[in-house]
Amino acid sequence: QPWIGSDPLTVGIAVAMAIAERDDILRRTASGRVQRAERGQIVGRPPFGYRVEGARTRAACYVVVEAEAAIVRRIVAERAAGVTCQRVADRLNAEGIASPSGAGRWTPSRVSAVARNPAYRGVLRWREGAKEVVVDGALPAIVPFFPTGA
Repeated sequence: QPWIGSDPLTVGIAVAMAIAERDDILRRTASGRVQRAERGQIVGRPPFGYRVEGARTRAACYVVVEAEAAIVRRIVAERAAGVTCQRVADRLNAEGIASPSGAGRWTPSRVSAVARNPAYRGVLRWREGAKEVVVDGALPAIVPFFPTGA
């Protein structure tokens, strides 16, 4: 900024003010995300199997994408039946079923993440630093029950 000049003290003060403002913005943004999560509102990207309807409005909500939800149900059912994550991933890849990213293949870790994600039973879980927010019923359930050991 032209008003700063080249005086080291003025430059140092301006840098300190900029750092403090950046920290305040980060803190307010994180606080806003936590508050939205606590109210069960949309936070972050939707999980595989959902899309956001009415994004950037107060009426925004999660909506089930049935084609993806069927894959989620299949993964949960196969894992509950004792099929390994590797085997589930191999089957999905062999059938040409797109991974959650849409590009790339299913991996055992991705299958495990889907099988264990509480969002699929309607639970929103959001972590912001050390703070964790859990809200039941924030999403429409894709899997009405979660078998143990999924």
